[in-house]
Amino acid sequence: MRLHLSPQAAAALLTSAALFSSCTLNPHRVDLAYPPQTIENTRVSETSFAKPTPIAVELFEDLRRSRDVIGETRNAWMMHTGEVKASDPVADWMRRALSLELEDGNFGVTGPENTGSPPLALYGEVDVVASSKRKSTDAVVQFTVKLKRGFKILFTRAYRGVATLTPEARRLLETELGDSVDPFGEALAQALSNAAAPLASDLRAALRREAGIDN
Repeated sequence: MRLHLSPQAAAALLTSAALFSSCTLNPHRVDLAYPPQTIENTRVSETSFAKPTPIAVELFEDLRRSRDVIGETRNAWMMHTGEVKASDPVADWMRRALSLELEDGNFGVTGPENTGSPPLALYGEVDVVASSKRKSTDAVVQFTVKLKRGFKILFTRAYRGVATLTPEARRLLETELGDSVDPFGEALAQALSNAAAPLASDLRAALRREAGIDN
């Protein structure tokens, strides 16, 4: 049985194939930033008269198979139509973001030589960085950290955060900023912010335990 297509149907199929091919070959690229625009103007650093605790934040290791892929686009039928890739290393973005979170939590991020002897350092691994956009943009971020004093592990934990950026929230944000907002970058920044929220307090609790101080 032979299938006969009208010229119009054949043209439509060719156009669809070309569009799908272009999405696949030309991924959407995102300049990852932090903090998310939704909270940048409302961030409150921890108020403390205590001297910031010096800590080194070492390079993070990205354990994902495709290190530059951070998401995908889908059509109305939930079919994959293209990849979303980060313009810069994801591990560097996460390290910078967590350094900011620690500084807001009264830690002083510095070189290991300035943290005492043996040095106090935070090590991290990138486990999951993913996003998907149909109408809303959904994102999930997961990372694992180890706090070490020299070779001794004081604390280790995996952190996971999710976020959803709706079209309405994106439009409102763009109106407030007077500029366009990349939904993938913003949703991922929100997910990372949600994941990292308890990090500074967790590390401080681990240091209190090291010092023999009850929480």
